[in-house]
Amino acid sequence: MAIVSGGAAAGGGAIAAVVGKGSVNGASCTIKPASDSTVGPSDETGYDTDQIKIIQLIVSVGKAAGVPEKGWIVALMVAMQESGIRNLDHGDADSLGLMQQRPSMQWGSPAQLQNPAYAIQAFYLGVGSGNTGLMQVPNWDMMIPTVAAQTVQGSAYPDAYAKHQSEAARLIDKYKDTPSGALLHELPVNSTAGNANTTGGSTCGVGGTPGSINAAGDDYPGRNWTPDQGSVAGGLARECVDFTAWRMRKLTKGFDASDPFYGTWYNFGNGAQWGPAAKAAGYQVDRNPKAGDIAYWTTGTYGHVAFVNEVKGDGTVNLEEYNWLLPGGGSDYSYHTRTVSSADPAGFIHIIDDPKHPLVPSAHSQMG
Repeated sequence: MAIVSGGAAAGGGAIAAVVGKGSVNGASCTIKPASDSTVGPSDETGYDTDQIKIIQLIVSVGKAAGVPEKGWIVALMVAMQESGIRNLDHGDADSLGLMQQRPSMQWGSPAQLQNPAYAIQAFYLGVGSGNTGLMQVPNWDMMIPTVAAQTVQGSAYPDAYAKHQSEAARLIDKYKDTPSGALLHELPVNSTAGNANTTGGSTCGVGGTPGSINAAGDDYPGRNWTPDQGSVAGGLARECVDFTAWRMRKLTKGFDASDPFYGTWYNFGNGAQWGPAAKAAGYQVDRNPKAGDIAYWTTGTYGHVAFVNEVKGDGTVNLEEYNWLLPGGGSDYSYHTRTVSSADPAGFIHIIDDPKHPLVPSAHSQMG
C-alpha cells in the first residue's frame, strides 16, 4: 500500500481529537476502564470473556500478519486506551470499535470498524489512503511502544498509551500461545484507490473500496488465465490495465464479438502512465467523466486504471476493474465493481469511439 508521510496522523484512528484532516479539536470521550467489566465472567486476570477474546484476537491476527510480539503489545496498549478492550458502537466524533478508527477518515465502513478482526488488521497493516499501519512505519520496532502507537493513531493525547504498557505486556505474555488466525481479504469502504502494488511483476495496483466481486458480470476473456501470464489487451492477464483496455475496446464500434481478442490490443504502460500517455497521444484527458471513459490514478509506483460504467446524477461514477492489493501485500486478480466520487481518480481519459483509436488485431498465437 502507498505510505503517505504523516498519513497515520491524518487517518485519525484515535478516540480523542485527532491531529490532521477532519479532526474535532477539544473533543474527547470517556471510556469504560478495562477493569470495569459488566459482560461475562472474568478469569484470574480480571478481564471478562469478551475482553479476553479480543486480547487473543490481537495475538492471532498479529501472527497471521507477521507482526512480532512487541507489535501485539502496542496494539493492546491502543485497545486498552481507546476502548477499554471493548468493541464500542460509539466514540468521539464518528470513532467506532476497538481501536476507535473513523469512517470519515477512510479507515473503513462502520460495519467494518466494528469487526474487531478488521480493526486489528487495519492497525497492523494500514488501509491505504494515507492510513498507515504499524508494520508500515519505518523502524517502528526501535521506537518505545507509546511512540509507535501514536505514530499510527495520531491522538491529541500522545502520551496516553504509556500507562498501559506493563499491563499489556503481562496480558500478551499470558496469551501469546494463541494460534494464528487468517487475514481478512477486504479493504476499507469509501477510501481512495490507486495504492501501489509492489509485488511481483504487476503492472498496476489498487487499494480503496473493494466493492463487489461479481463473477456474473465478468466477461473478460482472460479471467481464468494464470495472473500476469499472457495478455488480452496489451497489459498482463488479470491486471487492471489489461481488463480496462479490453472493456473499453469491447464497447468501441467495430468490435468483433465472435472473436473477443480481435482489435483489443492497446497499451499505455502502467496505470500511473495512462493519463499522461493518452494526453501526449492527443486524447482528451480531464476531470469530467462520462460513460466509457477510463479513470486513472497516479498514486504509488504503478497507479491504477478502471473503466467508467456509469456516471450518476450525484456526481459519483460506477466503475469496473480488475485486481486489488490485499492487506499485507499480494493481489486478488479478480473483477470488482464499485462507486466512487468523481474527485477520487486523478482524471478521466476519453478514448471510446475516438477516431484515433486503432483497430488492430492482437497476436492471437501469443495469448496465454
